[in-house]
Amino acid sequence: MRPSIRLRLVLAMSLLAAGARADISGTWGGSVLATDRCNSAPIRWSSPLTLAVGAVSGQEVTGNVFFTSVPSFDARCATERTTPVAVSFKGRVANDLLTAGLVFRGRPLGLSATIRGSSMDVIFANPDFTATGTLTQSSTQPPPSLLTGFYSGTYTSTESVDRCRNLTSITSAGPLTANVVQTGPFVTATGTISGAKRLKREADGTCSALPAGDLLFQL
Repeated sequence: MRPSIRLRLVLAMSLLAAGARADISGTWGGSVLATDRCNSAPIRWSSPLTLAVGAVSGQEVTGNVFFTSVPSFDARCATERTTPVAVSFKGRVANDLLTAGLVFRGRPLGLSATIRGSSMDVIFANPDFTATGTLTQSSTQPPPSLLTGFYSGTYTSTESVDRCRNLTSITSAGPLTANVVQTGPFVTATGTISGAKRLKREADGTCSALPAGDLLFQL
């Protein structure tokens, strides 16, 4: 083989290798070890994690992250309860590196993942939180996410009250918004309810319904 032909083949193979990108679409599962903060002190916890990656378009990628068990802490930093948390992400994939951004507990959180065939080393990080782990690809098909999206509408709610001389119920009504994230069989939602009323009791046994402000909810 002539040197010029060999050189062109080597360059072509190098360019193909540099531009190659791992096929990361599908479902990845494993667990992460997190370092959190409570009262400015570090606290550690772990959770199973599912990463659902949609179809990759060029270098753009979207998907969902599902933490199975995220703790909430009391004033002494003891775990009060654990809840599932699902959030969507949007990022880019180049060669074997995925970088993305998401919002976790109301704050921006970075995601960096190194793909090694059917395994993936993930790092989630912001100034107050880090989580690391290794995930394994269990499916190359993106999980169902039909319900994922932003919803808005109105609501009406009537709550019965007792021990009030002048009221038997309180009615609240107003707009409602919800951000729904579906990761396969898991669905979570966060949103805002406006127009809610709260009960105020007077010493003489009468009651009044006062504005409660916007209420946040998580399902």
